[in-house]
Amino acid sequence: MELNGLSGLSSANAANTYTSINKEENETKSFQKVLENASTKGDDKEIKKACQDFESYFLQMMYKAMRKTVDTSNSFVPKSQAEDMFQDMLDEESCKSASKTNAFGLSNSLYKQMMKERDGNLNRLDAHDKQATPQS
Repeated sequence: MELNGLSGLSSANAANTYTSINKEENETKSFQKVLENASTKGDDKEIKKACQDFESYFLQMMYKAMRKTVDTSNSFVPKSQAEDMFQDMLDEESCKSASKTNAFGLSNSLYKQMMKERDGNLNRLDAHDKQATPQS
């Protein structure tokens, strides 16, 4: 049986893909947990950090997608798995640095939006409490 397009797929590539997918799922769940904990505590610093982590993760995915578009088949020196790992680590650190310096502004926009929504929800709760409280 021939499977077109899968003939070049090795077990190492399949394992790397599986590991990458699991890592992405775990990072998404981790971001959600951090954000929920920060929101319930009302800790603005934690919310800001969660927004920066999200921006860093978003930029990493963008870098990874951009690197996939580069044709390396005609390269003079073939890319090794070690080089790929190093490039991923370098991209990760670059993205973390960019999110901390607010180079793209995504984390700042997310933070402002979350603060607006939180403040709006608090105002609605206050208004609801005032209506529910009998006045003498």
